[in-house]
Amino acid sequence: MKEKKSTEKKNNSSRTVFLVRISGFILLAGALFFNEYTAELLSYSPGLHSDTIMKVRITEFFLFATATASFLFAGLAKRHPHFNRILSLRHSTNIALLFTAFIIPAGTVELGLRAFLITDSVFQGDTALGWKLKPDVEGFWNGTKIETNKTGFRGSEIPYERSKDKLRLLFLGDSVPFGYRMQNYQQTFPVKTQKILEKETGFNFEIVNLSVPGYSPRQENIVLRNEGKKYTPDIVILSIILNDFTDKLLTRNSMADPFKKQNRGLIPALIMNLSRISGIFHYLKAATIRDKLVIDTEEALLQRKGYIETLINDRDKKHVQVAWQKTMDNIVDISRYCRMNDMPLLLLIFPYSMQLNEPYESITPQDIIARFTGKHGIHALDLLPLFRERIENDNIDVQSIFMDFCHPTATGCEMTAEFLASFIMKEQYSFITAKTESNFDPGNLSSSDINQ
Repeated sequence: MKEKKSTEKKNNSSRTVFLVRISGFILLAGALFFNEYTAELLSYSPGLHSDTIMKVRITEFFLFATATASFLFAGLAKRHPHFNRILSLRHSTNIALLFTAFIIPAGTVELGLRAFLITDSVFQGDTALGWKLKPDVEGFWNGTKIETNKTGFRGSEIPYERSKDKLRLLFLGDSVPFGYRMQNYQQTFPVKTQKILEKETGFNFEIVNLSVPGYSPRQENIVLRNEGKKYTPDIVILSIILNDFTDKLLTRNSMADPFKKQNRGLIPALIMNLSRISGIFHYLKAATIRDKLVIDTEEALLQRKGYIETLINDRDKKHVQVAWQKTMDNIVDISRYCRMNDMPLLLLIFPYSMQLNEPYESITPQDIIARFTGKHGIHALDLLPLFRERIENDNIDVQSIFMDFCHPTATGCEMTAEFLASFIMKEQYSFITAKTESNFDPGNLSSSDINQ
């Protein structure tokens, strides 16, 4: 009987040691597999930022250390009587099996994917705007590290008081002037515009960038009145993207208020909460969102092309008229406010990338916008013909200018800055030359503005 128990204990000890070694091999495999190269393959956004790389290296070291500790423990357990006595217990074998079969593999995956866990959101809710940037924080948005100043915007903090030796440009817009996926803020077109103007004119310029991802002219109007006016800029540059119009054609706006409380149900709410603390759930959630956001797929491009055609071909239909009217009303309000406060306004109209590869249309949405703004005395710069001309003359690939349907690359930002700076100097605005008064009345958008 004693011999049987002794044999059973010995077998239990051997099985437990074997399972500990298997756990060590699992940890070692995780350490070898999870490195900067595989992390970049797993990443749901282009490239790895420095914080993620640091997490990857720490995870590698920890997995190697725990694997080594497992092998050392297994070696000592067979030689040390105290360890051997503990491992010979049946419960020890069951616990080791639980760790080897579930806890160690799941923990290894969790540790690896925690490198992608981003808990520092740069956004917060706002009653009037829906959302806004948090002031004075470092965080991440779409895989890009973002720093905000004390006023809650990207870029250097500019005092409200004017300096006599500096001219001031104020930018309003969404993710395009904000610098979508631009890790280096100096690559954004507002900053590049500043540098070109300083080089060409010899004047000192400063940039106030009040752009926030996802904003429309309605929100930009609020930002101008609440914050922009305090800077008394020499010119306000409002970036207009076609999705400012096409989003209003959708029954569900893709940029709807992300802070609006919704009845998600118990299970979705649980998954949402787990994604904030678990690397596995966070990665799966981010990967799912990435798959649903078919920004760069042929299907999505065709869909966006269809929206453009709708703006043109169906502009006599009521829902399209409403889409045009609502956006134009916001632009008119911004124009009136700028005029009342002696701030010249310039609309910078961006194209969709697929428009650059299409044959020249008889009329484009940009034509309608420019016709409206011209009729009402609002300066506008349509970038579509300028990009097309540069692409044809220099034989440039569209993908080198736009990273998706509307966001410019660093090269696209450079071109935008060239076009914008050239236009500002050509128009000889009052802050560069003598002031001129504008007597236009923006008025309301009429059906003739759209249907001409």
